[in-house]
Amino acid sequence: MRFFLISILLWVGATAASAAPVCRNWDGSPAKAEGYIVSYVFEINPQDRVNSRGVALNDALALIQQDRANMHRFNAPGYLDEWDSFFTELDQRSMISNADLRTFCGANVPDLESMMIDARYNNAFIVDVFQESGRLVLFVSVMAG
Repeated sequence: MRFFLISILLWVGATAASAAPVCRNWDGSPAKAEGYIVSYVFEINPQDRVNSRGVALNDALALIQQDRANMHRFNAPGYLDEWDSFFTELDQRSMISNADLRTFCGANVPDLESMMIDARYNNAFIVDVFQESGRLVLFVSVMAG
């Protein structure tokens, strides 16, 4: 019995330790947090909803990547899109497709993704970009609706 309880406690601890956090509560400015890279505001515009070959995009990370390509490569930003200093080159923009998408605690990532993908919503978003354990992390939240 004792071995069984110890095994359960070790399994729970290992599971909790290996689970990546899905949100972050800021204590002040995100720029003071470890691994911080950049923050910027963006909106999903009609030109962000198709890739460079005209194929419709239906993935939140793909929309963000196309938004940054429209900003930096095609010089076609949306009205609310802000310039950032990190995604200026293709190598950095391509990192978006493998990034972890997270949002603030209390918010739901699948709901955020649905809102970004659904063209009926016209929202601006703020993203705080971090490097965490060698992986790009995008903390996105709705700024205005």
